[in-house]
Amino acid sequence: MKLRITFFLPLFFCLTASLSFAVPATTSTLNLTPKEHSWLKQHPVINLGIDRSFPPYEWLDKDNNYQGFAADFMRLIEQRLDIKFNIIKNKDTWNDVLDAAKNGELDMLSCLVRTSDREQY
Repeated sequence: MKLRITFFLPLFFCLTASLSFAVPATTSTLNLTPKEHSWLKQHPVINLGIDRSFPPYEWLDKDNNYQGFAADFMRLIEQRLDIKFNIIKNKDTWNDVLDAAKNGELDMLSCLVRTSDREQY
């Protein structure tokens, strides 16, 4: 079973503003369904496709570290859901990332604008 996880930039800003650092980093504090809990337990590592050059949202710095608003947000999600994102850094272009998503090589994309074409995959 594949769970569709989608984040959009306006939602990103709303969620980062509402995340509380005082709340314990456990899934029990989140309103997840039993199906979502089960999926996360079965998928503790999620392959995350990123855009290597999309500042200020996300980019790889000179030391190949994932940086930006989305990177910060993904780290918060990792903590809150007790999961690990495997940041896929070997795709040279955004089109390479999209192709990998279409081919099922990626579980999730961090920054994405919804289009009718992308709805298909």
